[in-house]
Amino acid sequence: KVFVKGHYSNPDCRVDYGKIAKDGNPVGGIKLSHGMCDMDRQRMIKPEGMQFSTILVISFHPLFITSVDRAFHIKCMYKEIARTVSSGLEVSILPTQAIEYDFPMPVCTYTIRKDEIDGPVLKYAHVGDQIVHRWECQSDVYGLLVHSCFVEDGQGEKELIIDDKGSVSIHFLSLNSYEGMKASRKGFF
Repeated sequence: KVFVKGHYSNPDCRVDYGKIAKDGNPVGGIKLSHGMCDMDRQRMIKPEGMQFSTILVISFHPLFITSVDRAFHIKCMYKEIARTVSSGLEVSILPTQAIEYDFPMPVCTYTIRKDEIDGPVLKYAHVGDQIVHRWECQSDVYGLLVHSCFVEDGQGEKELIIDDKGSVSIHFLSLNSYEGMKASRKGFF
């Protein structure tokens, strides 16, 4: 069994690997939503970001804790900037092992393309040309949401075209099209 320390009696906070899931397959892992099972949430200054932590116990005996059981203090850090995440752990009776991994921040690009998402990159356009805005990130870990985009006229005037929720704020642009870690939007220059 795998369970959150102190929450064995809550079925949402434990997984019994000796049982089969409803779909007939073996149970594949434990999933905890943020704040579930007294998960600790902490705003961090160094490194900047939000940290969620909990203690998971892996128990090999169906009724009680034994000396072969293990406890892990799991800390998940959602970074605001790229910095190394580490943890120092100490748990009462069961020994713990530190688990750390630093997910690299994704490399993202923005290009303006001619006519289609894979069209040639444009440096100049004429009024009436169809263009495609393309945002792309190289990452297997992070997601992509394009938001808070403005267009400037070169004279200091700015117009919001995509708001802070990723919604179109002016009528002449189409909706964002998302495909994996790529987003695009068609418009006319």
